[in-house]
Amino acid sequence: MEQKPNTAGQKGQPYTDNHYVPKFLLDEWCVPDPGRNDARFLHAIGHGYAGLAIVTRVPRRVANSPFLYGIKLEDGHFTTLLESGYFTPKIDTRGAAAHLKLASLGVGGLSETERMSWARFLCAQMIRVPSIAERMRELLEHDSAFEGASVESLKYGLDSDEEELIDEVAEKVGENVVIHAPAWFPVTIAALVRTRPFLTSHWLVRDIPSQGDELLLSDNPFVLSSSEDDEDFICALPLTPRKLFIAASPQSAADKLSSVEISELVRETNEFVVSNAMKWVFATDDRLADFVTKYLSLAQQ
Repeated sequence: MEQKPNTAGQKGQPYTDNHYVPKFLLDEWCVPDPGRNDARFLHAIGHGYAGLAIVTRVPRRVANSPFLYGIKLEDGHFTTLLESGYFTPKIDTRGAAAHLKLASLGVGGLSETERMSWARFLCAQMIRVPSIAERMRELLEHDSAFEGASVESLKYGLDSDEEELIDEVAEKVGENVVIHAPAWFPVTIAALVRTRPFLTSHWLVRDIPSQGDELLLSDNPFVLSSSEDDEDFICALPLTPRKLFIAASPQSAADKLSSVEISELVRETNEFVVSNAMKWVFATDDRLADFVTKYLSLAQQ
């Protein structure tokens, strides 16, 4: 797990660019370009930009932020152990395996372990975007509840290997590790899995017919609607341009979402995804470019 820490100037080193929308999701919206020997690319429409932008199949400059989960050390270097030891193996690698099953076999194809992996991935996707990371930093600075927090606070509810990772991070950073927001991501995600109804809600995958509009992806694609007590809970995430994952409770909400007209569900999902995009929306072609530009503009107003 140990690796040489990176600095901002050491581009190309592993775990420097931290994707908050993982590659396995972005890849689903990649399409071959016949003019470039079928090299795969993303159609991307961004704030204030109504044309097409092309990025590589391994996107480095979309849906990522340098050292988003890194902690700066006293010598100016960063430790990237949270990315290499937690987000990559525990969240994204396991999430990718569950995603493959969901996209190919549906909810019934998941084992209990894969169901847990997907729930953890959803909880991570809920908070891993830069805006939430910044909010957590502000909370640490101004909330007196964190005064006197210890390294043990960072390990509550974690698996043994995750506890070992936190100890390793603390050894590198020092006792003040508790003032760094990235150190709180694992324990926050574990708490969300325990306390929010991601695991206990009713799951389904809706297929989108090829003749209708596709689902869009953005750099902030997670859809969540919930009352304060989670009695009415809905979350959704596009799996592919033609498959939508939904979790809902109570059962009546899941039943409604399983029977609602698919074109209406796609449109409402796309409106939410585009309106909440930070910079980019991804599609397999430009047929929905006007739709994206409209809702991006409304979001800016």
